[in-house]
Amino acid sequence: MPLVEARVPAYKHSGLLHRALQSLRDQTHSDWVAVVFDDSSEQEGRQVVHAFNDDRIEYQPNNKNLGRAANIDYAFQTNPCLGGEYAFVLEDDNYLFPEFIAENLREIERQRLNIILRN
Repeated sequence: MPLVEARVPAYKHSGLLHRALQSLRDQTHSDWVAVVFDDSSEQEGRQVVHAFNDDRIEYQPNNKNLGRAANIDYAFQTNPCLGGEYAFVLEDDNYLFPEFIAENLREIERQRLNIILRN
């Protein structure tokens, strides 16, 4: 199974970030890694990430505040952040249904897609 990267732009939404990361941990496809791009100077996301104690989730605070749009744009970078074959963006105020990654991978393989846009 392919390694999938979740890129999580975050800003001052500790409770929502927790929900987003928990939905990632609840995926039926478990071969994933995540990086949280925290855009807050207070770095509230650090505690959330560390509380999960999950080696698949990496915390990366931004050196300076990028703003919401630029932080999301940064998450869409084309190069792998953590070595994943596929990547997607999960904003801190969203969450995933348990089959999200598995269903997307099935569609990518079934239709031989290079990119898939699903919400």
